[in-house]
Amino acid sequence: MGATIPAEADSGRADTPAWLAGGPVAAGAWASPEAESCVTCSDEGRPGTVVALPPGPWEPARVETERGLEEVDVTLVAPVVAGERLLIHAGLAIARLDPAD
Repeated sequence: MGATIPAEADSGRADTPAWLAGGPVAAGAWASPEAESCVTCSDEGRPGTVVALPPGPWEPARVETERGLEEVDVTLVAPVVAGERLLIHAGLAIARLDPAD
């Protein structure tokens, strides 16, 4: 079982879901607002543009990021269209980005 959240970590936090407050979590799961990357995997959320749609259900889309062309799981934001901008984290599209950004 993982460590429990110390009382000082979740007390007074309005954004802590009731099911999580005081429950077991992996050690180090809390990030500080100053963190520039994920405390779990050290990856950063970064923008990407869909260049090729997934060939089928549960297949990755091809997305152009600052790192080059990547295969990205778009399950959480599906359906996607070519040209759509997404926020990518650890190979997973976690949000759509405003086209104006």
